[in-house]
Amino acid sequence: MTRHTLSLSIWLLACAPAEAPTTAPDPCTDCLYGEVELDPALLAAEMDKADGDPCAAYPGGPLRADSLLVLLNRDEGQQLAEDAQPPDLVPIDPVLMVAGRQGLARAHVRAAYRALADAALAEEGFDFKVRSAYRSYQTQCFTFDYWVRVKGLAHASRYSAQPGRSQHQLGTTLDVTCEAWSWDLVPEVGQTPEAAWLFENAWRFGFTLSYPEGAESITGYGYEPWHFRYIGVEAAAEMHEAELIQERYLRACQAQDPTLSCPEELIAPLTPNFEFIGAPCGSDADCVGAGEGAVCLTDRPGGMCSKPCTRLCPDQEGASGTFCVADAVEVDATPATTGLCHGRCDHDLYGESGCREGYACVVGQRPSEGGAGAVCLPL
Repeated sequence: MTRHTLSLSIWLLACAPAEAPTTAPDPCTDCLYGEVELDPALLAAEMDKADGDPCAAYPGGPLRADSLLVLLNRDEGQQLAEDAQPPDLVPIDPVLMVAGRQGLARAHVRAAYRALADAALAEEGFDFKVRSAYRSYQTQCFTFDYWVRVKGLAHASRYSAQPGRSQHQLGTTLDVTCEAWSWDLVPEVGQTPEAAWLFENAWRFGFTLSYPEGAESITGYGYEPWHFRYIGVEAAAEMHEAELIQERYLRACQAQDPTLSCPEELIAPLTPNFEFIGAPCGSDADCVGAGEGAVCLTDRPGGMCSKPCTRLCPDQEGASGTFCVADAVEVDATPATTGLCHGRCDHDLYGESGCREGYACVVGQRPSEGGAGAVCLPL
């Protein structure tokens, strides 16, 4: 027997002690899959028409989103807190996303997925794209609440992840698809060569399949051959060598199984360079790295390194991009011809907001009607 595909390799489960099904068998032919997101347009519409806070009905759990090996499932206590958010979310490159979609992931997960996608393309010509990545607790509230209204609580509870129980909130989980699958997320894609490659190779890059076929009584969810969670390269290799599915491996790690080392990958924090345009400062001396003429604007929240400009601002290697923002328009509405350099919104440094505390990502105008850019301005 080989490890050809998890969709066929039920022997991975056979040696494990039987467990009582989380829910009764249900030959559902119109099922929702717990980790599939709402269409972005539908989600936006749900948020727009929301009356009150849907999260009020779903209290969070005790867990944080920091560990790569945290166990999330339907069990008591295995739930993320409402405010649990990864510390280093960054945008996924558009070339790695399904056309028209956007997504966030933890910085090291984005890098690992780039490597996986490059290998798949080089080895087999498979061009995988991400359809869905990080989802906040609040987004999952709207998602779960929608399916409760559409399908009823019992059905939604079986086929949709309740808020705090979605692996997507970790920022380490990706729904992967490809053109050969018509960009769909349906169980049938598990029988394709593309899925077989993922099943056999994803662990090399730290990703493991969360919800394999035949494991519904263990995971609590139906088969999702597109749903991969990053647990770290060494941990994924150990899980692969031990011939365990992800749920059993993470349970064993939580129980401190002496036969496993459960290596926790060390993640270097994203460290801002505090000498560039837009960085915090206390005096002009803190801004010397931004170049000649740089000053500290102490009237801005936390201080802000800047320098006068008329059109362009210097970009420093390893720093956020910059943009010249026009001074306030004069009384006669004549366009300003001078401005100050500001930092562009930078999700690599500052996560989902794109800006440090006290600032918001907004559109700024360049002097002399010279265009606009997304920059960090004080709230």
